[in-house]
Amino acid sequence: GHDHSMQHVPDDVAYFARTNFRGTRRLVGIRLADRRHHMLVLGKTGTGKSTLLEEYQERVRLSPNDFKLSHEDFITLSNEGILFYYRYLRLFQIGDYRRTARDTDHNMELCELVEKHGAEIEDRNSLLQYKPYIMRMNAISKAMMFLHQHLKTAAREILEAAIDNIRGLPDVDTPSFQFERVRSIDYLESALKQVHEKRVSPVDSLKEELEKAVEEEDYERAAELRDRIGDLTGGSSEAE
Repeated sequence: GHDHSMQHVPDDVAYFARTNFRGTRRLVGIRLADRRHHMLVLGKTGTGKSTLLEEYQERVRLSPNDFKLSHEDFITLSNEGILFYYRYLRLFQIGDYRRTARDTDHNMELCELVEKHGAEIEDRNSLLQYKPYIMRMNAISKAMMFLHQHLKTAAREILEAAIDNIRGLPDVDTPSFQFERVRSIDYLESALKQVHEKRVSPVDSLKEELEKAVEEEDYERAAELRDRIGDLTGGSSEAE
């Protein structure tokens, strides 16, 4: 048989394995440009490889008084936070509020870690300026989960607590923080008003259908509903 070990090797690919499927030995790799968008964490089941945040939280637990996040640590954790951001943004758009809440919980814990242990003020501010937005997305997602269970009181309490907590955040001296705090409070107050008035808009009805489609893994239906929601909202999402 032909030996594929001498196959053409592009310069822009980092190779890390070779296949042996049906005797074919073919190199497997990832393009260098794509390496900026992927992360590989290896380990046996149960070794705590779920997220880098959890690894750093364990370091804090082992030495709570001495631990400091270096700038390099901050960049590493920020990259994970960005990946979670892009994922929860998409999850929110398709009405998967449970997983949106999970991922925003992750980024809120990331904010707490950086706020307490970040060694450089610039690092802390560059993340914490977006904390009002993360808190808003987290509260809206959890409120929507309660509303779909017809638990309006619980939804109101989530929104009210988020408004109070965002108002009480320590100031971060950036324009983005001031903007996100005002916008997030306005958004949450508007959502709270709708819950009080028990209004159900066409968009809300479609989002309920969308969440059901996602739960049933009917992704073709979910895509159709998402397009209809986009048409009704002028093509924008609530997460913008």
